[in-house]
Amino acid sequence: MLFIPLIWSFLWYSPAGMAAAFVAISILRVRVEWLQMQASGAGVTPAMLAAETVFPVALYLALGITIYLYRLRQEFLTRQLLQASALETRQQMASRLAHDFNNVLTVVSGTAQLMRADVGNRVQLERDAESILRASEQGMGLVRQMMSLSRELPDEKVACELSGTISQQMEMIRRLLPSGVQVVQEYASEPLIVRADGGKLLRILTNLCLNAAQAMPEGGALTLRTARKEGAACLVVEDTGTGIDPRNLGRIFKPFFTTRGRSGGTGLGLSIVHSLVEEHGGRISVSSTPGQGARFEVLLPLETAGEAT
Repeated sequence: MLFIPLIWSFLWYSPAGMAAAFVAISILRVRVEWLQMQASGAGVTPAMLAAETVFPVALYLALGITIYLYRLRQEFLTRQLLQASALETRQQMASRLAHDFNNVLTVVSGTAQLMRADVGNRVQLERDAESILRASEQGMGLVRQMMSLSRELPDEKVACELSGTISQQMEMIRRLLPSGVQVVQEYASEPLIVRADGGKLLRILTNLCLNAAQAMPEGGALTLRTARKEGAACLVVEDTGTGIDPRNLGRIFKPFFTTRGRSGGTGLGLSIVHSLVEEHGGRISVSSTPGQGARFEVLLPLETAGEAT
């Protein structure tokens, strides 16, 4: 009897598997009752057999339904929290981008006013026009970034050069980091072509960088490196923060696990990273020494020459 909930727990994600297990267990229960009744010397009738088995079989069914509904609810809440975490990250980025966009508009407005005052100076007019053009290009780039953060984009994996993509995305992520965090970028000299979804790669990098920054409340160095390793493209995100207790390294990527207590986050950031890395066919590992920082290593499959476009 006690092993029934365990079976349901393993089969909850497969309704067909749960149904098959229920039928098998019910048949086994009926068989056991029939053998017991025969051994006692009493005559076995369908009514007597049904009376002896209907309650335990109904109890098995109730246990299965209860556990199945509980797991469905748990999965629903997990999805809701993952979406909330992603929304919070996008809102933070959008707020910083809006601030930068306001600065761009200030440059455009101020330069236009100078142009109106320097109508007779052609050289100065050309300089002002060039300044407006540069500011406009920056503004359009910020608008594109804000648009990409305003909604969940479909899964669009394309061949891209990892180092260049990381470098571009760090221009936006740096605005989210505290001023005391120094960013060091060391990229491979050779091209590392991977097939990745730009939006999801941004979420991976953002979560790793913010996690590193939170581990350095007094400031420190955040280092990003790319290299070829084990036939794959390797991205390393390393910090000089407080480090991770060795007892927690095996649980660091599990949903809702956090070492920051009640004042910390939801414990979903690294879980999201792990899920997105696996979605790209890669893997992620972590190493750390308490008091000396942590090192996260992401390996992504390299594109072959025939697949890259």
